[in-house]
Amino acid sequence: MQKTNYNEYELVLTIKTGTAETLLKSTTEIKNNLTKRKAEVTEEKDWGKKKLFHLTQKEVEGNFHYLKFKALPETIEQINSDLRVDQSVLKSMIKRLN
Repeated sequence: MQKTNYNEYELVLTIKTGTAETLLKSTTEIKNNLTKRKAEVTEEKDWGKKKLFHLTQKEVEGNFHYLKFKALPETIEQINSDLRVDQSVLKSMIKRLN
């Protein structure tokens, strides 16, 4: 039997500003995509709305969101691809913790 080796990762997102409802919809969709890729979200923090250092997709502000999750290393490329396609995500960064 093959042992699955899950690693722990951090994901920092900048999401387009909008109403609280659209922000909730975007974060829920992102978490659903992680679950679809067999990742387990262990921690989540909303860092709030902040001014961006420079324009990103003509946006001046963005909502910053932090997720900690466990996933298989081979799924990280697929998760990055999902985030690049998502229209509500301005920027994203995934970092391995262990």
